[in-house]
Amino acid sequence: MLFGYFVALQVHGVDEEFAFHPSDGPFASWLRRTYHLPMALGWASAIERYLPDDPPLDTFFRLLDEFRQAGPAAGAELPS
Repeated sequence: MLFGYFVALQVHGVDEEFAFHPSDGPFASWLRRTYHLPMALGWASAIERYLPDDPPLDTFFRLLDEFRQAGPAAGAELPS
């Protein structure tokens, strides 16, 4: 669903930073640096494969909170 939003931004020429690009957006870059996860298949696959202790959706929201708390200094800024 998030990638669909990204495609809609591109199709309609909306100039908005998209933090959730599967492999090279700010969220993926932060996961790569913080947890040393490979992003070849994107952040969703990395969460499912390499962080299997919790349900993937719960893990995503936990990581999203960490990402937001890391702030711009860590390259973890979400557009408001």
